[in-house]
Amino acid sequence: MEVQIISKEILKPSSSTPQHLRTYKLSVLDQLAPPLYIPIILFYSPASENLCKNSDHLKESFSRTLTHFYPFAGRIKDGFSVDCNDDGAEFIEARVAGNDAVQVNYFNCGGVAISICIWHAVADASTLATFVNCWAAISRDPNNVIDEVVFDCTTLFPPQDLSSFSLHSFVKEDVSSEIVMKRFLFDGSKLASLRDEVGNGPYLDRPSRFIAVSTLILTAMMTVTRENEAMQINAATIAVDLRRRLKPPSAKTINWKHLPSDNSKMARE
Repeated sequence: MEVQIISKEILKPSSSTPQHLRTYKLSVLDQLAPPLYIPIILFYSPASENLCKNSDHLKESFSRTLTHFYPFAGRIKDGFSVDCNDDGAEFIEARVAGNDAVQVNYFNCGGVAISICIWHAVADASTLATFVNCWAAISRDPNNVIDEVVFDCTTLFPPQDLSSFSLHSFVKEDVSSEIVMKRFLFDGSKLASLRDEVGNGPYLDRPSRFIAVSTLILTAMMTVTRENEAMQINAATIAVDLRRRLKPPSAKTINWKHLPSDNSKMARE
């Protein structure tokens, strides 16, 4: 596969961020974000539009979208805030002679693949989906009204001094080769029996389905690791979308994570 870089540039928001929004405060959830990137690739069939026209349209709509997601175009200032200085996000275009894709790739067959890579500390999967949907809406019609997408959650989860804590010490530098994805299906009757078994004790309430299944999986993991290493310390993290669990629920809120350093790439197209 041959990949030829056509262009590489930094795109800034189409409108300057107002002065009163220049500093975005980080919550403790943002500070505890794992050091990972979240990628997504969108494939499009060949179209009749001119390549240059498509390129200009993507750049213009992307710049407009950054105006609404202004922290994406900023830089981290310290461990507690983001400087929303409109420095911009990296936008890369490439021509590909093959069947794989990164950035914005134009294939020989006329197809296009748009790859978006966002540092997990900036946004979670739900935020990335919101960004893509907003970009698509603006691309279809620049006059589309975009609801407010930036939410200050420091009132719910105030920032903490985590100078003595480093999440990197719990996560290996390269874990991609060790990641295994599994999907488990539980029959309703089996799940009910599991809940009864987990909650079978004089001081235990009947657990929820989530707690019962989580307990089962974690127990199995601990059993396996202890067979291999007697002194193994086990830990598990479970990602939860808090938006719909807030009172009142808020589907529009963004669970912001802290941004990388000044020279890091926060959003790659």
